[in-house]
Amino acid sequence: MNIDGWSRALSEMHEEESDGRNPIDVASRARCIYEVRRHVGDRAATILEVGSGGGHLVRELRETMPQANVFGSDPIAKTDHPWTIETCPIEGSVDVLVALNVLEHIKDDVAAARHIRRILRPGGMAYIELPACPSLFDVHDRVLMHHRRYTLAGASRLFREAGFRIERASHLGAFVWPVFAVKKMLGKRHLHASAEAQRDIVAKSIRGTRVSSLMALAMELETVCGEVAWPFGVRVVLTAINETKEQVE
Repeated sequence: MNIDGWSRALSEMHEEESDGRNPIDVASRARCIYEVRRHVGDRAATILEVGSGGGHLVRELRETMPQANVFGSDPIAKTDHPWTIETCPIEGSVDVLVALNVLEHIKDDVAAARHIRRILRPGGMAYIELPACPSLFDVHDRVLMHHRRYTLAGASRLFREAGFRIERASHLGAFVWPVFAVKKMLGKRHLHASAEAQRDIVAKSIRGTRVSSLMALAMELETVCGEVAWPFGVRVVLTAINETKEQVE
């Protein structure tokens, strides 16, 4: 089953990779929770994660914010709801929408950004994470059904033009960026291989991935640095606020 740039096989591949324990994913969830708590405080807010996959972030949000109404949606994985960003029936009533590594799988990301605004209430927050640096599009991006990678400026412009104010714009994975960039450059060599060969290369790479203590330490250090706006990194991270009452038509 394929849902616009995603499939059940890819969900299983991601879960096989680390079961949510990859240091970058751990740091990603920690930063997201920090931003969500900063925005909603102790309010009984409604928080929706779109593309929640294995549900790691939903569980952690529920544990750290028991007063909030936290739920996840994913058209493939077993979650609270099978919605995509485009099919979510909620209109203008969600306090926080989280989309971690989702928009790169959607062909029309302009429309997706507008739908995020449609779902959020006025003053609501979108927390967005995207793969960084278009020039590093490689065989992993191809097999994982990414339509694109993003620059920080391009991602910020996408959400500003959809009607958001960008409150924070940064990167995740600054300390591991050099090693990541070299690996991605090497991965570009396989873009002309057959589709079957590309799938095998990526599957073997994921199965062979080992999380190093150095990588874990680097991500822990970045998390400790808190609100530093990193100019480069593995992923683009945006906190965007819907300040207007206008909704997507």
